[in-house]
Amino acid sequence: MDTVAVFIFSLSFPLLCVLTVFPSAGQAVSCLFPHLSLVFLLSLSGGFFFRKRRQFLFITGIVCLTICCVLYLCSVFHYYGTEDRSEVCAVEGTLIRDSSYGSSGNLVLSLYLEKAQNNYGNTVSVRGSIRAVSKERAVLCAGTKVRLEGSFSGDLFVCSREKGLAVTSKGRLNFIRENLILLMQKRLENCSMGEMLLLGRTGRSEELATLASQCGCMHVLALSGMHLNIIGGGVYRTVKKLTGRKTPARILSIVSALVFLLAAGPGPSLLRSFLFFVLFFLPSDERLAAAFIIQLALFPWTVFTQGAAYGYISAFALIFLSPYVRQTLRLFLPDAAAGLAGASAAVLLLNAPLQILLTGEWHPAALLAGPFAALVVSLQMSVCLICLAFPLPFFQKLSGHIASFLAQLFTFAGRLPAASWTAFAVFAACIVFAGAASRAVGWQLKRKYIKS
Repeated sequence: MDTVAVFIFSLSFPLLCVLTVFPSAGQAVSCLFPHLSLVFLLSLSGGFFFRKRRQFLFITGIVCLTICCVLYLCSVFHYYGTEDRSEVCAVEGTLIRDSSYGSSGNLVLSLYLEKAQNNYGNTVSVRGSIRAVSKERAVLCAGTKVRLEGSFSGDLFVCSREKGLAVTSKGRLNFIRENLILLMQKRLENCSMGEMLLLGRTGRSEELATLASQCGCMHVLALSGMHLNIIGGGVYRTVKKLTGRKTPARILSIVSALVFLLAAGPGPSLLRSFLFFVLFFLPSDERLAAAFIIQLALFPWTVFTQGAAYGYISAFALIFLSPYVRQTLRLFLPDAAAGLAGASAAVLLLNAPLQILLTGEWHPAALLAGPFAALVVSLQMSVCLICLAFPLPFFQKLSGHIASFLAQLFTFAGRLPAASWTAFAVFAACIVFAGAASRAVGWQLKRKYIKS
């Protein structure tokens, strides 16, 4: 991809960060699908009239979709005001994410509203996305239409009675997904972290997730490219080694990645990773741009989230920034260590500003704890896959020991102090200085070699 494409693609990430900071960004989901699909198809057709077709496609697609999102975001509004929420007794809508359970044990739902009913029996059309909680126990997948009875508590809709949740419509794919999730939950019942790493559901691992969040390592546990590549990449390498052919290996790896996506749900980072995995025939920089366009056009509600912002920024750092940092660190560290440290430093360098904006601090401990925790999580996920196929006591105990070790690692890293803008400025300055110094050394060596 040329410099102009990279520059314009880079402008989309600050937009994601800004929209993530403001809660109203979630309203961009309203009626975006037909608008963005039309813009996407127009930009696709326009690319065939230019010499550099893919570059033009990426540039026009990103610019048009971004402008469309911003303009529509400015025009979206609620049909009911804050003062009217006190009269709402029931809402209807579609789940935009799979259901989950909060720390208090309540069922948490992310809902795109379609209708609202007040205490006088009047029903009106509404627009927007909300979060709701219920005391019922259920597994509900994205795309399921539900009706909730209760009341608003601030921006949260609370189901006031036990039978306040009713499913009004459910597709065949949702039935398949729910049965698959229930089957995997049963198989992983005695496997520590199994539901978290294979289904994206914290559940019994809520305490471990809290410890990881306190030291800036939550990205290691959140389902993303690392987890999907363990499954898809593992299937690809195994089938290729057994058959010696790439085509069946690639097909089976994509099918396995798709099954993993269906079981875990279309989360922002996992959906990006799946698109990145499927578009294997493109170079990494163009693949990232194509994945962003497709996700923004077809699944806009997954883009304007914190998970998507962190995920795309991390992917951008790994592709465009990590090679330079790794090359600098190779002057002081072995190649393997320089690769891990370079990737961690590049991701932290671009993610830290967003962390400070959202939480007021960032965690330098993640620079060292993150790569090591990622290796341990990779081992844990392999053990969980074995437990899924063969739920033997030995592997279940091994999974428990690995989870305990991770908890100790996150606890130790969490004791290290957090930092703010000042420490981040020092950290960024050190990386820039090291890069400049290594470049200067390289120039000196090159000049000396040419003279000799």
